[in-house]
Amino acid sequence: MASPVVVDGRLDREKLLELLAIGAEHDELDFKATLDLQTPKHRLGLVLDIIAMMNAAGGFIVLGAHDNGKPAHDRDPLDAPRFDSASLGALVARHIAAQPRVTSQAHVIEERTLVLIHVAPSVSGLPVIVSKVGEYDSGDGKTKTGVFQQGVLYTREGTRNIPASDVHWDALLSRYRANVIAEARESADLLIRRFVEGLSSTTPGAPSLPPLLLEMDPDSFVEAFRQHIDAGSDATINRFIREARRDSSYQQAANPNERAAVLDKLALVAIEAMRSGRSDLFDAVISALHRVYESGGPVGEYSTTIVNVFEIPIAEHWQQILVRVWLIGAAAERERDWSALASLVQRPIQLGTDEKYPSWLRHGIVFASRARLFADENRGGALVVSLAREHATEVEVLADDILLRDAADPVDELLDSLARFDIMWCLVLAVGADDDLAYRLYPSAAALNQERANPALRLVATRPDVREQLVPGSTDAQWAVALRDVLELAVIQSRSHGTGAEPGLVDT
Repeated sequence: MASPVVVDGRLDREKLLELLAIGAEHDELDFKATLDLQTPKHRLGLVLDIIAMMNAAGGFIVLGAHDNGKPAHDRDPLDAPRFDSASLGALVARHIAAQPRVTSQAHVIEERTLVLIHVAPSVSGLPVIVSKVGEYDSGDGKTKTGVFQQGVLYTREGTRNIPASDVHWDALLSRYRANVIAEARESADLLIRRFVEGLSSTTPGAPSLPPLLLEMDPDSFVEAFRQHIDAGSDATINRFIREARRDSSYQQAANPNERAAVLDKLALVAIEAMRSGRSDLFDAVISALHRVYESGGPVGEYSTTIVNVFEIPIAEHWQQILVRVWLIGAAAERERDWSALASLVQRPIQLGTDEKYPSWLRHGIVFASRARLFADENRGGALVVSLAREHATEVEVLADDILLRDAADPVDELLDSLARFDIMWCLVLAVGADDDLAYRLYPSAAALNQERANPALRLVATRPDVREQLVPGSTDAQWAVALRDVLELAVIQSRSHGTGAEPGLVDT
């Protein structure tokens, strides 16, 4: 099962709250109630944690909280300045030959100082081996206690740091193999991209359009698709959409990585069609994505937790689509294409029973939570925003209209636009609703700083033309009720997350 920990390198307070909400340790997440760096045992234990996490493809260490994510008020306070990034890096570098990449930041949560540490994997992708023994005096002046041994390769297994054995090699080398494959593809991808770009400079009208292939790298695909849009070759585009819909539909034996790559191309088609003003093509590809979503079929509609192991991959399939939908929605918000945003949201789901979800966005969040892909059903749905942001840093062309900054940069336009889309889809579903809003929508942006979503709230509150494009035929009174109700729900959710959103952000 996929881990709910999104290892994106962020160190802001919102990220810390997200990790605390997970409420359990994972390979990529370790909690420590307290830690004194002046105590040799504690200091070397932290070094071992970092080394093992480097070999397990990176992760986070949260100091000052219990294993359930609750601040450890019952334990000694942390001396936060001792855990600065430079000091931690130097501490680990004494025991390994590779250069550690460790960053940290302190935050106050519920009146207790916590330190969030991000551990990045090695640059090469190869596992790191201890080059200097970690031991300390036991107190009698004669005996040394070893925390870790020279020449040993340590990794994470669940919540433990253990010496690696034969069974770990496949996982330990997976990132290195991925790097080798990526480097091997790089030259070929660049050649294809230059070929595709060269076709765009040929004589207009000549039969020079490149093919649209599922196997293309994302950048080459976007360049090829733009040429087809400019040439008006709708027949080729629609054939591609049908092919991509078929190949990305749920099949239990399908390769999830290959399916994910096709989903990326469908998302790119949607974004480029929207930017080109082709609402017909946008609706066609979103309809295709919706059918791909429905291909997962019904699962236990009324259960609070998915217990059938065969249903969990279906929930993962839905979650993968949600990540792309959030990125398409954020692009629509940045383009100010409110009709496209509304079309994206208003896609109901009814699979197998009389229970009908007004939108696939809410349906996917519910079932990802029930499958334990998020932290829990009350707070875990907010992780879809982090998952979407992280995916765009891996497939950058999904957000190539903005600058994707380093995770440590406080300016995060991508995260802001994801938050604005998130609150707007909730508002679209709330307008005119006469049932329980908690059933219809979930404001994931409540887990973030409220200022990220506030511009969207202000825009809707002050622009009648925007309101009409989002929900044609709606009234000001309906919007006033929707704004009030969504804000109240967001405030309730923010209190469970600890982000502290306040009511009355917008005068409705």
